[in-house]
Amino acid sequence: MAGVVLAEFREWWYPPNLGYVYALAVHPDHQGKGLGKELLEKTINTFKSMNATKVEIACEAKNEKALNLYKKRGFLPDHFLLHLPLTEKKE
Repeated sequence: MAGVVLAEFREWWYPPNLGYVYALAVHPDHQGKGLGKELLEKTINTFKSMNATKVEIACEAKNEKALNLYKKRGFLPDHFLLHLPLTEKKE
């Protein structure tokens, strides 16, 4: 498998008719060939055909390649998810 998208259309969410992308991943052997962009466009077009009013995507803050792809497509930062580690790292 070269790439995968995990997404859902949320009619019941706020805002209603939200397209939400949980993950978009491209195998390292296939990165840099436009596959991520193609998967993203197909996902957006699918949401458009379902009358989505907005698309949100989750991304790790340190994933600069993905962030750049999303920003180039016009995604804007909306909110931040913070986490608190409750266990110590063992060295």
